[in-house]
Amino acid sequence: VSIDYSGSIVASDWTAEEVVTCWLHQQQGLHDLTDKFRELQLDRNRLTDLEYFTEDFVRGQLGVEAKIASKKLVMAAKRLVKTQTDANEYPLPGTIFDSNHDYQITLGKGKVIQGMQVGVASMKKGEKAKIKIRSDFGYGGEGCRKNNGDILVPPFATLCFDIELK
Repeated sequence: VSIDYSGSIVASDWTAEEVVTCWLHQQQGLHDLTDKFRELQLDRNRLTDLEYFTEDFVRGQLGVEAKIASKKLVMAAKRLVKTQTDANEYPLPGTIFDSNHDYQITLGKGKVIQGMQVGVASMKKGEKAKIKIRSDFGYGGEGCRKNNGDILVPPFATLCFDIELK
């Protein structure tokens, strides 16, 4: 199929369930905190509020006893904040990172991100759509870099694509 598209980075507004799916499951050895994250409704706002999400909170409310594990979790939350606020290192929300006209894709071949596959597959010829894609259907915890190493899409970024199916 042929599409015109423009892709931009947008602010993430994850629910507690999306924090678990998109972020927590990417943190090595911390899957056992899933139920606590859900119970405490740790959404993106709480996770990235570094006055709320502290080592004391992680030890006391989440029950992480090991000091190293609690420090690791808080440091991961700080890195997540940095991806949305450090313009010197990361493209910020609102940045258009890719666009193309008459781009040819073959659905089901894995040549585009999963969210794009799902979105385009649901469209009819001539249709235009705005598709918001969570990081687990985009570039995940790795993000995407240019060949020279510059960051094109930050880790855990939520994306928005304006697409027209030709």
